[in-house]
Amino acid sequence: MRPQLNGGTLGRPRRRTVALEKYGLQGNYYLTRKDLWFEQCDVLAIVTCLDERNGTEISKRYEALWRDYSRDKPNLRLEAGIVHIRRQLEALEALAAATNTPRNAG
Repeated sequence: MRPQLNGGTLGRPRRRTVALEKYGLQGNYYLTRKDLWFEQCDVLAIVTCLDERNGTEISKRYEALWRDYSRDKPNLRLEAGIVHIRRQLEALEALAAATNTPRNAG
């Protein structure tokens, strides 16, 4: 059975989101450290996109922290990160769909 991006065979979607939240955002730590410029935007964008797909609202826990964290970082735009992650997921789904179709013999 092939992995599916919609949660089919990759495990429980909520569990994946919680793991990303735990290890990517480190329970608020990185969003409270304004001096650190790691992948906070990317991680929060991924959690937001997973929320959309899983029907969860984990990213909402970080809205106030994100506003404070990004206030003095004009080039850090969460919406742009979310759009980028959505496009990446769409591309992966298209690739998965293409590889899951039967091939013509011959």
